Formats: sequence, C-alpha cells, structure tokens
Amino acid sequence: MMDKNEFFDYMREHIRTYLPAEYADAKITTEETVKHNDVHLTALLIRQEGVSIVPSIYMDDLFRDYQNGRPVEDCLEAVAQLRVREEQNIRVHMDRIKGIMDYDNIKDRLQLRVCDYEDNKERLQGTVYQRQGDFALTCHVLLESSQKMEAGFRVMESMLEQWGVDRDTVYQDALAADAKRGPVLHNMDDALGIVLYGSPSRENLLEREGTLDMEGWNLPLFVLSSQTGKNGAGMLYQPGMMEKLSELLGGDYYVLPSSVHELLVVPADGAVDAKTLESFVQEVNAKEVDIQDRLSNKVQYYDAEGKTLVNAVAFEQKGRKLDVQKVSPALRSIILACAEIDGDTYTVKKGTLHFGELQALQQECRQEGLGEYIQFDQEGYDVQCKKTVTERFNIPASMEKKTGGRTPEKTQEKRRQL
Repeated sequence: MMDKNEFFDYMREHIRTYLPAEYADAKITTEETVKHNDVHLTALLIRQEGVSIVPSIYMDDLFRDYQNGRPVEDCLEAVAQLRVREEQNIRVHMDRIKGIMDYDNIKDRLQLRVCDYEDNKERLQGTVYQRQGDFALTCHVLLESSQKMEAGFRVMESMLEQWGVDRDTVYQDALAADAKRGPVLHNMDDALGIVLYGSPSRENLLEREGTLDMEGWNLPLFVLSSQTGKNGAGMLYQPGMMEKLSELLGGDYYVLPSSVHELLVVPADGAVDAKTLESFVQEVNAKEVDIQDRLSNKVQYYDAEGKTLVNAVAFEQKGRKLDVQKVSPALRSIILACAEIDGDTYTVKKGTLHFGELQALQQECRQEGLGEYIQFDQEGYDVQCKKTVTERFNIPASMEKKTGGRTPEKTQEKRRQL
C-alpha cells in the first residue's frame, strides 16, 4: 500500500488517462494549501491552456478512503468526474467571476467569517481580517449562497489596491451585506424541532423587545446564526447585536463557539461556570465537529456593564488569585522572576525554553487567563511578561525575595554547561 506522498504522486501521474480528450494537454500539478484552522491539505490542479481559473481538488479524504480499501482506480475516476463538474460550475459563475476586480460588483457579496486567531495564524497571513479578542474576522466574497452550500474566496491584502478600497471599507461593507442576509436567534427547543421534525414554525427572537420570558422552554439556550444557517457566527458582530442579546437575556451571557455556522448563547445566571462550559465545548468539538467547521474551544463572556466580549475563563478568574506553588515550574520561575525585577517587563530570550516546555506553558497561560500579561509571539523572545502578572498570584513572603536561582535563563545556562 502506498503512503500519502506516493498516493498523491500516483494520482498526479495517472489522472490524465481518466480525463476527457480536451484535457490531453493540461498541466497537472499538486500543491499544499493552508485551510481553516491551519489545516494543510494537498490539492490536485489540472490547468487547461488559456483558462485562468483552476479548481483545487483536495485529495486528503481520498487518501483515507484508499487506506480503508477503496481501489486507487476508483479514486482516479472520482477525481476525473469532480474536475469535469467543477469546470461546468466555473462556466455557470463566469459572469460573476469576470467582475470580481470591480469592487462595486462584489461588495454586496461580501461576508464576515469568524475563526480562532491562535489556530489560524498561518492562514491569516496576507488575508484581510480584524482581530476581536480570541477571534479574527475575515472577509469573503460569495459566488454562490444557499442553504446547501456557500462557495467563494477570501479577500486578500493584494486585492485592496486593485479595488481602490481600504480594510475598513471592506469590513463595513461586509457587515452591511450580512445584515441583508438576516441574523436569526432561536431557542434550542425550536432549533431541535426544525432539525428533527422540519417544523416551519420558528420565531426569530431578535424581533422581540425586552427581556424574554424563559419559563416555557426546557433550556435557556439560544442559537444565533444566519437565515441560511451557513457561516453565521459572524452575525454576533452586527452593530448592536451584543447589546440586543443582553436585552433579551436580561444581562450578562456566555457565547459558546459551537461552529463557524452558529453560536450558542447562554444567560450568565450562575447555574454553570466558564470552565464547565469550556470543557463541554472542547468535548463536542473533538467528537462531533469537523475541523473545517470548528470555530474555537474558547467560551466568551459578555459583560453588560462594560459592554465588552471577553474570554470567559479569564474574566471569571480575574478576581481569583492563583497559588504560585501549584502552577508548573516553568510558570512559577517566570512569576517569581517578575516579582524580583525593578522594571515593567521580564523577558526570556528566544531558544531558552525547548519546544515542549514552551507549548505546555502557552497552554497553561491560556487556561489560567494570563493572556493580557504573558506574550509568546514577540520577536526575539520565548516569553515576554508584564510585572503586573504578580497581582494574579499569591506569593509567600519567603519566595518573594528569593527565587532559588531557577529562572529560565539560568536553567538554560546550566544546560549549556552540561
């Protein structure tokens, strides 16, 4: 049986014999592409001379089918049929595609999509996006939109000059286009009824005024999406939407990043805490949500008084001090070093922590809500930490003045001596 690279090479070298005669002189290549959540996929590209638009046919799922016993000849036949269908789809959309360099032709087709910023750093390079806390909002152009599917492309920085517009214009026009598609809010009871029974009687709760009476529902759990149900998570960022949800739910609430298609909204009534909700989201994402549809594991909290959407775990932990003796040795050494310095910032030079230590430290800081104090993406440093992080910790007096000589720099120096 072939390994993945051998399979991809075999597909590239043998697909021509399965294609119609008009593809006899096509240029056939493979290309690795970074998709949602920085997933790397391998695409087969079959370019015909004189045709500028080439559909990407991703082969990773086919390779899994092949591993599970699907004959490679069957895989080749499937790719050939898909390539011919995609050619027909391109012809259907050709009039729209021809006008994509005229901004007036596409601005009503714009759409905002949401992704986890940390999980999409590679994919976001060169993309028009706006950072919103744990998330990034990307702009897309829709070529086709229905309840069955949405097809289009991301807006890249290189397109702005050709269109003669700036980032903010694209972002505002995407918001306006999404508003016309219509955000919807349903109670989970109604949403399940639609899925299970196809019930047409669903009320858009965004049309109500005042606080909702939730006594008649089994769960005070609500689904926010678009009318099509596709890529609806961006509806949360419609002007006034967060405040409207607060009005309906009677104050603060949690936002569970269910998928890129929808968000779950739960009143913050004290019945459950952020860590419990985050564990629930992590479990569901791991077992039920395809990685291409996965939004994030990070539950958000809307603070009605401050009118801000923040990381829920960090928000709830902010008033709670951590025991410096119960965190990992790596984090403890950084906190104690911060307690000793006279300046505002403590840094750990690049290469001081090995990869496993650094990854574990990043995960621990995320779980403990220390993101506003400790940064990991600064050039030249493994870690950059504000001295004010010490305010989040209970540090015994016996430890405040003496760290025992185990700061990361000294640990690294000792390693080198060994």
